[in-house]
Amino acid sequence: MTKLIAFTPVKNQIFSPDQIWSVAVVAPISEVADITNQIYKQHFIMEVAIVAVVCLFGFLVTLYQQKISWALQQRVDHQEKHLSNILDYSVDGVLFIDNDNKIQIWNKGAEAIFGYSAQEMIGNTFHRLIPPELDADFELEQICEEVRTKGFIKNEPAQRVTKSGDRITTDISRTQVNSKNMEPIGSTVIIRDVTEKVKMDQNIYNTEKLASIGILAAGVAHEINNPLAIILGFTDLLLEKFEPDSAEY
Repeated sequence: MTKLIAFTPVKNQIFSPDQIWSVAVVAPISEVADITNQIYKQHFIMEVAIVAVVCLFGFLVTLYQQKISWALQQRVDHQEKHLSNILDYSVDGVLFIDNDNKIQIWNKGAEAIFGYSAQEMIGNTFHRLIPPELDADFELEQICEEVRTKGFIKNEPAQRVTKSGDRITTDISRTQVNSKNMEPIGSTVIIRDVTEKVKMDQNIYNTEKLASIGILAAGVAHEINNPLAIILGFTDLLLEKFEPDSAEY
């Protein structure tokens, strides 16, 4: 039988200090090998279990993160779609213009106001919408300068021409858009057709003028009616003093 022997020195006052005593532990190699293999197996099983738990935990964490990311992405997509629908189907014209005054976004509200489709307007400027008798370059430069100075313009009245050639009155609000570095990248424009409102305001103004004239006429008539009533009264009294066939009558 092959054995393993392990020696260790022993120091004790009982033994002679001039001699070295040792304790020997003897065990067959087969038993040591069996115990060692059992320890290796236990360590291996523990390591496999730990690795499996870590992998499972990592998988669950990854799955949870993917689920959260998917939910957040769905929410973002839903909000973007909702916002896009709001902007696209707004009754007012909603536009985005780059630094070269070229239209990059043209919603359905703008299509309804001017009659031009997005394909016809994207990449172009406002020149075709400005009446020919106006200086389009001068007007656009004025608007751009005010936006650069103040950062926005609000309810700026302007005459515009539709695709069919009709003249309309619009209110234009324009706001500068900056990048994260606070550099201008363009501007958003909201256009509202106020032609009917302007006509209504003009009709109300004309009605108020006519009403003022009517009040004035009524006052004048009242002032004239008083002396006329007195004259008519005296005339009736005089008629009673003369014969109907006389010259005085």
